[in-house]
Amino acid sequence: MIHAGTFALPGAAWRWAMARIDTLGQEVTTEDGQRTKEIQNLILSVEAPLQGWPIAGSGWDLPALQVYVRDQIIGDENRTGFSYTYGQRIKPHVHDVIEHLRHEPTTRRAVISIWDGFDYGQVHPPCWMTLDFLRRNEQLHLTALIRSNDIKQAWPANVFGLGVLMDQVATELGVEVGCLTTHSVSAHIYLDGVA
Repeated sequence: MIHAGTFALPGAAWRWAMARIDTLGQEVTTEDGQRTKEIQNLILSVEAPLQGWPIAGSGWDLPALQVYVRDQIIGDENRTGFSYTYGQRIKPHVHDVIEHLRHEPTTRRAVISIWDGFDYGQVHPPCWMTLDFLRRNEQLHLTALIRSNDIKQAWPANVFGLGVLMDQVATELGVEVGCLTTHSVSAHIYLDGVA
């Protein structure tokens, strides 16, 4: 089943997703023994991903979101305690994405793949799989495929970070930030309050 919605702001998308999981979710115990409530294939499109921050009730304030972006999305240093950061996997490809979109504005090949074969052996492999950028009507759009997404705790930070990344790429291209879409294959909340 696909659960999809388009929203003006991130907060509206987050509240809808939380309600959807609460209403339609099924209990799934993860391979780590954590109890979750899950729906599959949650697709949320946010028309103004840079507006409406912080999301009330999400537990994230702007300083914490900015630290997340610095440490996980754009920073060079790994301060996370994990074996990787998204920045380490994304940053080497951003220049190529920008140049490809600059020279081929209608390309469908401005893609960053994050998962690597060695991730099967990782205790905490990346949740983000693919970032797909499209330049249309002088706007930059981004679709992020996420294999496992803690909607309550991680989705707000993910969307904030992806919005910042979109803004950096759009600025380099001289276009506006467009729609951000997240496709969460397993969209869940943790029932025991831990992630």
